[in-house]
Amino acid sequence: RRVAPVRPSIRRPSAMWKPTVRRDVSDDEKAVLRWIGVVTKEVVTDLVRSLRSGVVMCKLLNALQPGTVKRVNRMNQPYFHMENIKHFLDGCRKLGMADRDLFVTVDLYNQKNLKQ
Repeated sequence: RRVAPVRPSIRRPSAMWKPTVRRDVSDDEKAVLRWIGVVTKEVVTDLVRSLRSGVVMCKLLNALQPGTVKRVNRMNQPYFHMENIKHFLDGCRKLGMADRDLFVTVDLYNQKNLKQ
């Protein structure tokens, strides 16, 4: 999918206008996006951006097992994003997931080793 380009403003000459290029989304990622949307009842269009704040993951975990994540921070600051991711990982451990099956908070937040 491509993101629709923003119309150039009157102040910005059209020669400087460049459309935003978005990476291709695999069929697996589309399936994950649909599943998260069905479970959380929210529209999720970009997997990495949606997961980065941790809010969607906490909502997903609470939809699967209510009350697993007690507090979801909605502040748009890195500290709170990483805290949400930590709450999600702690909730996964409570539900019996092994550490070897989980990712590291910093990797997700910094978008490194995402295919791990």
